[in-house]
Amino acid sequence: MSCTDKIKSIAVRKGIKTKDISSAYDMSYNSFNNKLRDCETRFNIRDLVKYAEICGLKVAFVDENNYIIEKLTSEDLKKII
Repeated sequence: MSCTDKIKSIAVRKGIKTKDISSAYDMSYNSFNNKLRDCETRFNIRDLVKYAEICGLKVAFVDENNYIIEKLTSEDLKKII
């Protein structure tokens, strides 16, 4: 499964429409779909964290024993700038 398909499948499993996510990004449906389609170059860590939060999830680094090493939130990203 491609990166794009994995990202899209998260919203599908959560019952969230791409149209609603694109609104949260303040983008048109088509622009957001283009961003997802080119996720290897246009979908950055900020986008991933925001997408996860919209879906009620978190981005985390997990070790080989499924232990969460670190989580990333939008608050963490605000500290970078």
